[in-house]
Amino acid sequence: MRKIIFFTALAFLCLNFYYIQLLHAQDLSNQKAKEITPIKPGQQLPNELWNFALTAISKHQEKQLFINDFRGKAIILDFWASWCGVCLKKMPELDSVFRQNSTSLQVLMINAESASAKRPAITTFIRRYLTERPDFKSPVMLYNTAFKPYLPFKTVPHYVWIGADGCVKGITGYEALTAENIERFLNGVEISLPSKIKV
Repeated sequence: MRKIIFFTALAFLCLNFYYIQLLHAQDLSNQKAKEITPIKPGQQLPNELWNFALTAISKHQEKQLFINDFRGKAIILDFWASWCGVCLKKMPELDSVFRQNSTSLQVLMINAESASAKRPAITTFIRRYLTERPDFKSPVMLYNTAFKPYLPFKTVPHYVWIGADGCVKGITGYEALTAENIERFLNGVEISLPSKIKV
């Protein structure tokens, strides 16, 4: 009987210790999430974002890329979805701009659908999309949920314009993708982009 009481007490203490550790870890996670504030135009892209891994899908393989791989260039992050007609229409247009300006511009097309269960279907969609467009050169990537607290959005397409200096120049919808805005952006000229978010 003493052994039963001893082992029951020991099990209770272990479960209690485990529960306390779990609460502590959750508390730390919540605290860290509260410390992250969304990026606004005029702010530097945080170092963490430069180093988040993104999975680029090509016709035949997957490859890890980082925004940091393109530091020093102007960058447009294009968040899109396979069900978004406007997104799919704008992707080839933006890729054409990238191909014409590849020495000074990098376009990263990031799928906005984050559910891991959808990953195989999204990967298949991207491969088929790229196969149908052999001239397409912009990296097309899977979403990394680590972006969410820094660059939240509710609708797509969603564009984040990052200057060659690493400063976020704008967070916009597709209306801002004009030849004039892109030229000014590439030349480092001050531009007033219509913001998709409340600053």
